[in-house]
Amino acid sequence: MLNMKSVPLAASIILASSAFALAQSVEVTASALNLRTGPSSRNSVIATVRRGTRLTRTGSSGNWTRVSYNGRSAYAYSRYLRNVSSGSTNGGSTSTSVTRYVTASSLNVRSGPSTRYRSRGGLRYGQAVAVTGTTGDWARINYRGSVSYVHTTYLSSTRPGGNTGSGNTGSGSTGNSGNTGGYASSSRRSRAGFIQLASSGPGFYGYYSSSKRWGRSALVYGIERAARRFKAANPGAPRIGVGDLSLENGGDIVGHASHERGVDADVRPMRNDGSENRVEYRQRAYSRPLTQQVITLLRSEMRVKLIFFLDSRVRGVQPWPKHNRHFHVRIR
Repeated sequence: MLNMKSVPLAASIILASSAFALAQSVEVTASALNLRTGPSSRNSVIATVRRGTRLTRTGSSGNWTRVSYNGRSAYAYSRYLRNVSSGSTNGGSTSTSVTRYVTASSLNVRSGPSTRYRSRGGLRYGQAVAVTGTTGDWARINYRGSVSYVHTTYLSSTRPGGNTGSGNTGSGSTGNSGNTGGYASSSRRSRAGFIQLASSGPGFYGYYSSSKRWGRSALVYGIERAARRFKAANPGAPRIGVGDLSLENGGDIVGHASHERGVDADVRPMRNDGSENRVEYRQRAYSRPLTQQVITLLRSEMRVKLIFFLDSRVRGVQPWPKHNRHFHVRIR
């Protein structure tokens, strides 16, 4: 330990001001950000925190920031943190209120941030809720005058469209819609026979408008099943980002030559830094192993006809122009 008596006054002032500057509040700007045991993507993941989570910055190492999370030291990639001039932190919890919308048919509200806590009631699909903080994968809300928690997997920053089937969520997982294997998505069918992929669910999120996430049940439920398996195998990894499928009743969709028959889906490649932002396959943040795993799972859950992607080192794909930041899946 440094003996401050042996340090000149000017140096003492510098040390004190440096310590003050390091212990400042930072806010997560990525959709999901891994906190690791050390300043490298090779270190193990302690937890994954969501956008808006505030943490206390305690130091830095290269491109990584050391933070305090639930009483532990952890490292986060500095690119996905921003300095916050004011506001308190509480072990990884946010201190401001943000509006989120429920994407599950019925979402359990619990007295604490775990399925071990008792249920206080439920929130309905599409309901707006004010989130005042996060603890791990759980969001803190005020429910009937009491501090309560819901699972963040089933909260979205945008209001979802459509109606969900029946079922109640316990730890944030929804019930099956019939015998289709669907979990978070709508069971309502359009005139074309399509169903709508939810804004988010176990292991996946939608990154474009919900009006363009309609598809055949085989496609929608296949994506859901693959995403659940990916999440179970990689609990600390980012979720799978799903872009355009089709319009509610098919037909021409702006920006695409296909996506008209409910059999196509765009999916983002995976990253190696915990972020859910888009990535190009030649960038350092791109994770070929995780992307390969996603593609393998999608092929195992659906009758895939083709996958367009420009990374020739990924198995099961074929090159196609402009498919460097997403891969295109088409089922039979």
